[in-house]
Amino acid sequence: MNAAKFAQYFVIVLGAVISIVIMMLYIFSPESEREIFVLICTLPTLVLLELYFKYQDLFSPIVFFLLTTLFGVTLKSIFAIFFLDDTLAFILLQGKEITYFYYPTILLLCGFLCFSIGFRVKRKPLKLNYLFTSDDKLRWSYSRILIASFILLVIAVTGFLLFIKSIGSIDLDITSLMSKKYVEDEDTGNKLSFGYFHWMSSMISYAYYIVLVYYLHYYKKIKYRFAWRNYILFLFLLALIFPLFINSRSEFLYIFINTSIILYRYDKVNIFKLAIGFSFALSFFMIMTIQRSVTRTNNLDNLSQQMEIGVALQGILGRRSLLGVFKTAHIINGIPDKLEYRYGATMTGWVTAGIPRTMWKNKPIIANGAIIGEKIFGTPTSGVPSGLFGELYWNFGILGILIGGYLYGIFLKTFYVTFKSKANPNAIIIYSTLILFFSFFLVNVNINQSIVKTTTLLIPLLTVIIFISKKIKPNTA
Repeated sequence: MNAAKFAQYFVIVLGAVISIVIMMLYIFSPESEREIFVLICTLPTLVLLELYFKYQDLFSPIVFFLLTTLFGVTLKSIFAIFFLDDTLAFILLQGKEITYFYYPTILLLCGFLCFSIGFRVKRKPLKLNYLFTSDDKLRWSYSRILIASFILLVIAVTGFLLFIKSIGSIDLDITSLMSKKYVEDEDTGNKLSFGYFHWMSSMISYAYYIVLVYYLHYYKKIKYRFAWRNYILFLFLLALIFPLFINSRSEFLYIFINTSIILYRYDKVNIFKLAIGFSFALSFFMIMTIQRSVTRTNNLDNLSQQMEIGVALQGILGRRSLLGVFKTAHIINGIPDKLEYRYGATMTGWVTAGIPRTMWKNKPIIANGAIIGEKIFGTPTSGVPSGLFGELYWNFGILGILIGGYLYGIFLKTFYVTFKSKANPNAIIIYSTLILFFSFFLVNVNINQSIVKTTTLLIPLLTVIIFISKKIKPNTA
């Protein structure tokens, strides 16, 4: 028995033991509410950990789903029950008894089990055309790579400059750089963040990805490698600078993660180098997160205090973010008393996403966070995204979580087996760009926003792929 198989069986046995302990405590020591709840919250993480040991792919969808579950369910429950101060604990628990969270957390666990079953279903890669199958039927055009990357660079710079013009200006001090930037509409009071300019500036990441993949995939055939390496470094730095100026923390982190996926697929990076890169990226991500919260209060003196690890963790785990076991529990328990069942209605707003709010001021809201924040948590000025499982329950109740979890597992498995191959550069680009949105973003936010984000990613990406790919004619000699 190899180490991975042993670890898989160990996790299964550990999960069974914890389940027995939970039942014993519930029967013979029901006052141990905190311990029972925390033990329940360890089980979803173990479900995904067992799946990881089964497939053993460092950048499979399971890994990203596992991370958001570890922080959003298991660690969040431990910190909220045993370590967070009363104020932060109240934000999560809303003054409810621990037993209030038993039922929705067990229901969430059932959703994870259904996901695990769905992901185990044997799936064959989707039958796509030559663009995404094997490397022997296509090649990337050298000249078209240069043309495409230059056009994307121009679009990105234009979008960035238009964004700067729209918001006025940006001071080069840390407070301005790391604060959320928007303009308030004088007529409606809506905050305009100029998302289409954000989208244009994000094209720099596509230029970076295609040049990086081209360099790695066709390395032996490339001339002037020194010039290509410098071009890659130039695009990489721009891809980091743009999110820094517009304070897009997620895009900043995605650059590092997507780069790691590409390098890992080409066996160009080891675990040690990955650990160093992720440590840097996560540290900077936490700095951006803390600085944004500090600038809201205009109290820069508090920055050094919040940079302490314990305080920083409290700031992350003490919020209604990520998958959020407490957030999801409040949503489940609040339906149908505070929110009526929607029967799929919250999943259709993406249809109007392409219309700028400056042209349609009363455009339907795509994100459901404002409704959840007001109806469930009583915070009309602070949105709380439902998350995938919260939205599934909001629309279809218990069956939504169970069947939805199963279908989500099948969907992720199909995407994984279709695009995980490193023999095709187009498949690598698609996988590295979309995997975070399918296995992390979708779970933490909502379906509407995920569809919009995926669409805005795919349209330019597929356009570039079709442009740079040339079909190789079969040798008839």
